[in-house]
Amino acid sequence: MSKKEKNITYFEAFDCMREFLEIYYNNTKSDDVGDILSTTQLSIWEDGETADPACWREWIQCIEKVTKSGKSNSE
Repeated sequence: MSKKEKNITYFEAFDCMREFLEIYYNNTKSDDVGDILSTTQLSIWEDGETADPACWREWIQCIEKVTKSGKSNSE
């Protein structure tokens, strides 16, 4: 697997995570994954918030946790 590096914004990373989950959902039809996709959908709100605003705060916390250590789980 290639370890290409690219700087992306928090929103781009969030969209990448959702795209990954969409593919997983389409392959499995997992209700749990479908629920995550529903609560993290950004496009339904004018203010750009997720359907569950806590999801965005948790996303930021995850980014800070991973980037604070200077390495990800894939290293």
